[in-house]
Amino acid sequence: MLALKKSLIGKDVILFLGRIHSKKGCDLLIEAMSRIAQRFPWAHAVIAGPDETGSAATLKKLARARGIDDRITWVGPVYGEERWFLYNIASVFILPSHMENFGMTVAESLSQSIPVLISDKVNIYTSIVKAGAGFVAPDTVDGTTSLIDRWCRTPEAERVAMREQAQSLFYREFRAIYTAEDLIRLFQAEDAPQAQRLGLSRRNSNDNRTPDGTQERNFGLLLAR
Repeated sequence: MLALKKSLIGKDVILFLGRIHSKKGCDLLIEAMSRIAQRFPWAHAVIAGPDETGSAATLKKLARARGIDDRITWVGPVYGEERWFLYNIASVFILPSHMENFGMTVAESLSQSIPVLISDKVNIYTSIVKAGAGFVAPDTVDGTTSLIDRWCRTPEAERVAMREQAQSLFYREFRAIYTAEDLIRLFQAEDAPQAQRLGLSRRNSNDNRTPDGTQERNFGLLLAR
């Protein structure tokens, strides 16, 4: 992972973290990256998550056909510390999904002060727009391209404000939902080794500051989706 971090120095890292599945819109991300490649040579996508349907090979072939295989890094499944490491190096999170009831990875991104680029098929998109915690567009190639284009054009001062809004939104609207799902996964795990096999692990990230100024240690439980 340290080698990955070195390779991404100076890049605007756009993170996709989730199942590699047709409903997640990874093909839209690749097509969009090919469209913005010349305009924003510093933009780089990192795609992480389990390939449950064998889609990754087809997507990698698409990236090669579009001439952008060097603009995308494929990480594979990540758990525990590796998962939080990816959030740490990301500039923004993207989920151009065709269907998403909630999107736990969206909530995780917000909790780490990472703005999100999501489709209007992610059910919490209205909260994102209202809070100014990211951008929303249709789940199409044009829509996904507009998300990345808009982000790459966003000045640093505005990005800072979006990061602050992202974490504030998490604590205000999604923390209770996220914690509830964490607890369900904990009680479903029979023991620690079983929890590890399921992809559950305690966060060891730094303390986060809550909106009221107090310090709170993150002890969430994670499950790769």
